[in-house]
Amino acid sequence: MQLAVENYIVRKLYGDLDAIKIIAEAGFDGIDYSFYKLPPDDDLLSKPDLKAFAGKIKEAAAEHAVSLCQAHAPFAYTYGKSFNSDEYLNILRSLRVAAALGIPHIVVHAVKPVPKEVDIIEYNRNYYRSFIPYCEEYGIKIAVENLFLRDKAQDCYHGLLHTPAVMTEFVKSLGSDCFITCLDIGHTALTGLAPEDYIRGMSPDLLLALHVQDNDYKGDRHWVPYFGKLNWAEITKALGEIGYRGDFTMEILHFLDRYPPEMLPNALIFAAKTGRYLIGQIEKNRK
Repeated sequence: MQLAVENYIVRKLYGDLDAIKIIAEAGFDGIDYSFYKLPPDDDLLSKPDLKAFAGKIKEAAAEHAVSLCQAHAPFAYTYGKSFNSDEYLNILRSLRVAAALGIPHIVVHAVKPVPKEVDIIEYNRNYYRSFIPYCEEYGIKIAVENLFLRDKAQDCYHGLLHTPAVMTEFVKSLGSDCFITCLDIGHTALTGLAPEDYIRGMSPDLLLALHVQDNDYKGDRHWVPYFGKLNWAEITKALGEIGYRGDFTMEILHFLDRYPPEMLPNALIFAAKTGRYLIGQIEKNRK
């Protein structure tokens, strides 16, 4: 099992090439490439020389012995926008860039919120199906993530694809092997189901990616494990029990963004040691 980390904060501070070196030296095996919006001169999606740039990235990854194992698409696309909008086209660009980097799958968020009179599941089913021709052309899969909707009036969270049964039925209904599931461990805690229970309800043939983060059940904190209140002994036990065979990918941007740039490498080293320990616990629980 590879230990990976999402690279948004590191890319933002150091640029793509130096970020690879820093992440590798911290002890990670892989990188979850973020295509969040960055300044135009630092945004992968705007690179006119994509083939040359992808070659440099892959060369740096090989030099530092890290894999480009996952990616995350932009999530600015909202209800009512067309498939010709800049927001949708940026998602397509992220699929193309990820494929050029040799990344096997990319997380694409469902659309939320939608008007109450609209069936959110059916709306998103059509949305995800629109990507199938591009996945087939580029040779990449989409990872569907469990999400939450914040109800500010009631100060609570509602889930979207928030149970293993709903997620499994939804992904299978897309009718294509272009789709897998990415479980955000912090999101399921926010929407009322213990992460370990979600994991135990999933098939290891479908659950093939993770966003590993901790929180206090009050917000989407994206902290390093053990900084919040989640039960990591049970989470790792559940991953071992189901025979999880994807990567262990940490999405801890709000742990990393609290540090000044000169301390970020040490923060990554600490996170990597934590992740390595948790992988060891998963392996101990394999049947």
